[in-house]
Amino acid sequence: MGRGSSPASSTITAVDFHRYMDDKVAGVRASTDGAAPPQYTTAPLGCSLHQFNQLTTDDVVAAVRQLSDLARLANI
Repeated sequence: MGRGSSPASSTITAVDFHRYMDDKVAGVRASTDGAAPPQYTTAPLGCSLHQFNQLTTDDVVAAVRQLSDLARLANI
């Protein structure tokens, strides 16, 4: 996966993927520890979400391939 920098690997196991995700979450938590809480603003009056487009499998695959951090998963 990723931006074509690494070929897909058939040797990635569920355990490898789980370890990668655990490490990723731990890294994000460590890097944001002590950060100020997020601040939110309300949407303007009259603003609404009224139309959603259905995603295809190809849409999801294309989006995942754009995630550069997942390229490292193939090198576990």
